[in-house]
Amino acid sequence: MAKPFQLAHKRATTLLVACVVLTTACSGSNSDPMPAQTVTATATASSEPSPGTTSQPTVAPSQEPEPDSESFAVQPTISFATVDPDGSITVGGFVIGVAEDDKECLFALEARSSDARVTATTLGLTNQDTTACGSTTLADPRLSRGAWDVTLTYTTGGATVTSDPVLLEIP
Repeated sequence: MAKPFQLAHKRATTLLVACVVLTTACSGSNSDPMPAQTVTATATASSEPSPGTTSQPTVAPSQEPEPDSESFAVQPTISFATVDPDGSITVGGFVIGVAEDDKECLFALEARSSDARVTATTLGLTNQDTTACGSTTLADPRLSRGAWDVTLTYTTGGATVTSDPVLLEIP
């Protein structure tokens, strides 16, 4: 017959493993740009815990296969667009879904009240699982007062993708 401590320990371990699995399963979202990791919990219960130690389950992420092109799209993203004190504009961004070096990142600013368009390019750099486009500063007389849409365009694998526009107000 099991001792009360052993039964309580097994119940607590089972409850903890169930909570880890449920929390992990419920934490993903269909709108997440990155695939959720699967977490596997394992626990071993000994008949007697060692003095001064506690038994805890081990939680480790499993290896997932690389996402396919249908479930994981390339997504250029504007990180920031600011008006500097001298009147120039600084923009920065990155590309989710691809990690490449030396591919062109095209930042574009388009006036909402006219056909003015100002562009600048940077070269992307691999940053773990994204492409970092860095930042660039634009000083152009066409960048006048008003509302401007800032976008980032990136080409990879024969496809050209443009970010959603970010509004920049130039005072």
